[in-house]
Amino acid sequence: MKAKAGPFDREAPVWPAGTVLSASEVTKTSVTLTWMPAADNTRVSGYKVYLVQGAAYQEVAVLGNVTRFKVDTGLSKDTAYTFTVQALDAAGNASGYAPVLKVTTDHDNRDNNPAAAKGK
Repeated sequence: MKAKAGPFDREAPVWPAGTVLSASEVTKTSVTLTWMPAADNTRVSGYKVYLVQGAAYQEVAVLGNVTRFKVDTGLSKDTAYTFTVQALDAAGNASGYAPVLKVTTDHDNRDNNPAAAKGK
């Protein structure tokens, strides 16, 4: 029996072994991120997407329980970016960060360039 989400739920979601963050549909100004679902003792209620800049984590989006997101604001052509994701449950517990993904946006008019995505 799963525990009810609420003030007594102190268990944060966790990433399964082998979790990866991947990129697709890379253009000059956007990238689509996809990740494996996290697990939780109650249920995962959403995810936060972050842009990592050195030691700073800038929140890009707070999402519902989805595992795909198109980042299409604030990106520039031919620029390297690092992203990560954090899972949330209904009680407000947050997972650790998923493995980071480094991706470089396109430098010309080509669209959907999966070769530009470099996961680490």
